[in-house]
Amino acid sequence: MVRWVQFGVFSPIMRLHSSSNPFFIKEPWKLEQPYRQVMKDYMRLRARLLPYLYTMNARASREGIPLVCPLYYLWGEDEAAYDVPSEYLFGSELLAAPITEKTDEELRLARVSVLIPEGRYYDMFTGRIYTGRSRRNLYRPLEQIPVLLKEGGILPLTGEDEVMEDCGSLPAALDVYVGFGADGSFILYEDDGITQHYKDGHYAETRIETIYEEELHRTMVRILPAAGDLTLLPGQRRYRVILCGAAGDERNRLIREQEVNTQEGADFLFEETIPAQTRKDTELFTLLERAWISMNLKEKIYDCFRSLDEDMFITRLKEMEMPEKLRDAVAEIFA
Repeated sequence: MVRWVQFGVFSPIMRLHSSSNPFFIKEPWKLEQPYRQVMKDYMRLRARLLPYLYTMNARASREGIPLVCPLYYLWGEDEAAYDVPSEYLFGSELLAAPITEKTDEELRLARVSVLIPEGRYYDMFTGRIYTGRSRRNLYRPLEQIPVLLKEGGILPLTGEDEVMEDCGSLPAALDVYVGFGADGSFILYEDDGITQHYKDGHYAETRIETIYEEELHRTMVRILPAAGDLTLLPGQRRYRVILCGAAGDERNRLIREQEVNTQEGADFLFEETIPAQTRKDTELFTLLERAWISMNLKEKIYDCFRSLDEDMFITRLKEMEMPEKLRDAVAEIFA
């Protein structure tokens, strides 16, 4: 049920019902913990995704590009792009890979097979960084699925504490997630959400740009003045810009926040920014701590990691006796 909801959040249409069987529970509040809380978190995320979803659906209407596209639409020359049925483009900025396999009883994780295209990608839930083209399995606990933001990607969400009272109101606070490491741009589309007046030009667009200056270790995120029917927008908006994939907090993020006049725009400057790396020590310890395997095996793997350089550890890992899925999950951290 949880995996069904997670898949629904990153689908064109999210719905809880899938059967008329009276014994099939559809209401989240009828479920026990931790399933109820995970579903609640994802349903709130779906609501927060509305600025992005609405913009992508406007794009679909104008340009005929669906919200969900297979990877081979962009990477048609890569044969592996035709062989990842559980992974897809979710709008212009994200790669999503919902999990449909059972959780492994020893790892207490489930996996999905993905293609990481060339470039740099940031996992929105874990903060893990993936670089370079690779084909691999990704392992996640029940509360997570892989959702990757590309470098230079820009993802606008309704503010975390914003509660929308009706579908026709526009948020007074926006969280803008930006993928560190490349230039990018995104045009946020908004209208009244109810009428057909957008056909007569009653809509507003806000261009958001990110400018990456590698030599200066600096990233600028610009909220340009809104254009179009400005009567639709709040005069002031609280913007929180989250730079993802730069060395910062425990989730590899840097955050800036300020009030922005929607007619004037504003700049958010991130200085002394350097690429974040996956926190391999922490990731490995968390993986081993979660697993239902021998305590001696956990200690053996972790001591091996701490006593050897990374290349030697990977070589030793291939020689050690352990469940194959565990070896694969450890390899994800170091790939």
